[in-house]
Amino acid sequence: MAKNDSIIDLELDPDLYFDEPPEEKGKKAPRGRKAPKKGKKRGHAAKARKKNKKKVSRKAWWAWPVTIVMLCALLGLGLAVVYEKYQYEDFTQMREVVARPGFCQGITIDGQDVTGRMLDDVLAQWRGEDEARRAGLDVTLVNDADTWVLNTETLAYDSDYESVIREAWTLGREGTPRERYQVIRDIQANGRAFTTTSGYDDGLLRGIVTQAAESLSTPAVEADVIDFDIETLQFTFSSEAIGTYVDADALYDQALQALSAGQGGQTIAIVQEPVMPTVTRQYLSENMGLMGEAQTDVAGSYERRNNVRMATEMLNGVCIMPGETFSFNGTVGKRTEERGFMMAPVYANGMSATEIGGGVCQVSTTLFNSVLYADLNVVSRSPHTRPASYVPIGLDATVSWDIPDFKFMNDTSYPVWLVTHYDADKRVCYTSIYGQKLPNGMYVGLEAITTEELEPGDPVYIPTHDLPRGETQRIESPVKGYKAEVYKIYYNADGTEMDRMLYIRSTYDAVGTKYLIGQ
Repeated sequence: MAKNDSIIDLELDPDLYFDEPPEEKGKKAPRGRKAPKKGKKRGHAAKARKKNKKKVSRKAWWAWPVTIVMLCALLGLGLAVVYEKYQYEDFTQMREVVARPGFCQGITIDGQDVTGRMLDDVLAQWRGEDEARRAGLDVTLVNDADTWVLNTETLAYDSDYESVIREAWTLGREGTPRERYQVIRDIQANGRAFTTTSGYDDGLLRGIVTQAAESLSTPAVEADVIDFDIETLQFTFSSEAIGTYVDADALYDQALQALSAGQGGQTIAIVQEPVMPTVTRQYLSENMGLMGEAQTDVAGSYERRNNVRMATEMLNGVCIMPGETFSFNGTVGKRTEERGFMMAPVYANGMSATEIGGGVCQVSTTLFNSVLYADLNVVSRSPHTRPASYVPIGLDATVSWDIPDFKFMNDTSYPVWLVTHYDADKRVCYTSIYGQKLPNGMYVGLEAITTEELEPGDPVYIPTHDLPRGETQRIESPVKGYKAEVYKIYYNADGTEMDRMLYIRSTYDAVGTKYLIGQ
């Protein structure tokens, strides 16, 4: 026994060492020891046993944890055995699933179940279907010697079937066996649908069809006015030509229908529709001619008649294009002696005077009347200060350099020509306008109405130093004034009045007697 050990620490039963054997009858106790008293001996042993029992109970706490640990170890061992068995079975199943050939169960391509099929087999099927589609895309547009081919090359046909099928094939074939197994199980549970796409570029189809339609469409050529001879008064016309038209939308629908049918080698004959011109030589010959004309008697001095002749010569043969505005001053120009114009009487500021170019207002007035008969649009016109004697009141148009000016616009679809001349023998100014006539034989009439006469007012005295102070000299007689209206009347070819419109109002102021008075 170790030095520090005790019987109690060794957890030995004290009764084995401290309790004496039962006393045998007739024997005495060993020498050297006193036999305990009977009563004390029993009490001491009991006390010793009780004490040792407490010590044993205090030191036995570890037995339960050890027991629990051992039980847990046994339980863990059992679970480990069961788990390993499960893992082995799962691994066996996983190895079996991962090792299966072909596409995973649950994969569909374009709605077809390809479970278990091999990659080459599926590719071959889709390749054959794609080749059939390609063969069906073969349509030719034909017109005489011109052809346009619609096929897989010109339409840039393409299909992604191979990349889609290969993508589907890779499912369950990449990663660790566990990762592959999880992908396969997910596909089995939920399925995976793949869709291939194929087709051509519709924009290219549109472009080819449009190009064919445009190349086979030619506009009709309208007959037109080429020239006008002011001597013979005859027009020259160009000839019309029939055009062609191909409906690009209709041709596209035909091509699309043929391509969709998938029958290779089809031919579409392109239909060209005729396009008739709206303007023919016959139409122009019937509708081009004299639009309006007027004439006035020319009176006065040789110088005045000369100025009228000069102006008509400058206007004769002038062509005004559609939409163009004619200006009398812009065409005749400034009246100067260098250009051949002479001094002649005019009305200036309500008084008679003499100016270079006097008399050209008769030409502008005569032309103004022709413009009204031709039904062209008057842009600028001014009346004289006094009515002109050679036209009804209200139908005159005065001009002076550079204002006022007489202007009109050619608002027809064709050029118009002026034909003007002065007949020296008859002393008549003629103005005519040739171009597009009013339709269906219509023509214009004019009606000038004087609506009011204005009486002369008080005498007018004009100061001068050419007379003695207070002396007077009459230079102008009193002149009545007028208010006038001009109506344009439209007639049918048979002379029936169709419409009447107020076109111009004019006022000519009354002037009292004019005197010069010396200052």
